[in-house]
Amino acid sequence: MDRIDLFIEVPPLKYEKLTAKDIDYLSEKIRQKVEKARQIQSERFKNQRALTNAEIPIQKIKEHCQIDSKSQDLLRKYVNSGKLSARGYHRVLKVARTIADLEASEQILFDHLAEALMYRIKEN
Repeated sequence: MDRIDLFIEVPPLKYEKLTAKDIDYLSEKIRQKVEKARQIQSERFKNQRALTNAEIPIQKIKEHCQIDSKSQDLLRKYVNSGKLSARGYHRVLKVARTIADLEASEQILFDHLAEALMYRIKEN
């Protein structure tokens, strides 16, 4: 489980949602956000081996995935409680960096980190 970045439960869609007139428009907007995030990552890693946030080497995480003290406190809580392993910790930071890129944010904000944790941590 430590090697998987995102755990997302996707509920089934109703026919009406699948055939809605605005589905193509929404898909296009999402595609544009993803392309912009990939462009940001391409620029970030232009002189490095990594191409995307998922490929950030552990030694470069501190450089590319800086977080504020409130976010550090949240991560500390999850690591110390045993809900997040060392590998999971690094993966959460990379996912938070990607969420920030999707929002065109230079900084990883607390909300980005909290969202990344939501995709990672599954309560029993």
